[in-house]
Amino acid sequence: MSHASDASFLRSLILGGADPLASDLPGRLAVLAVQYRAFLDGGMLDLIRRAEVARARADEAADRAFLNGLTDGTGDLLSEDTFPRMEPMFAKYSEGSEMFALLEKAAAAFGEAVTEYAAWVQAGLAIDEARLGRGNEWSDHED
Repeated sequence: MSHASDASFLRSLILGGADPLASDLPGRLAVLAVQYRAFLDGGMLDLIRRAEVARARADEAADRAFLNGLTDGTGDLLSEDTFPRMEPMFAKYSEGSEMFALLEKAAAAFGEAVTEYAAWVQAGLAIDEARLGRGNEWSDHED
């Protein structure tokens, strides 16, 4: 890409025209930073830094929306993606921060939902066993 197209892309990202959560963005920003650091291009490096800030803000906003959804009941606590998405956030956000507190609140809600689900499954299994007569070994031995 050319200097002009790189600058255009970075401005678009900073102003919200490009997706700050695109999966290839961290790599692309890293490559641009190395490329323009080699040229000692202060203007482009400033654009790259601002684009990195825009990405970090969008990433935090997406995390916040996800965690708020878990705590306000609009998110799916029992989705197979919930724990894998939450778990790295414990390393991402510093203890004592607002995001860490929100993460702990969401983790508590997740833990409660998992415990409730496990109890529900256990109750269902016990009911099925009782229905099939496996819950009481003496039920077939009445005299």
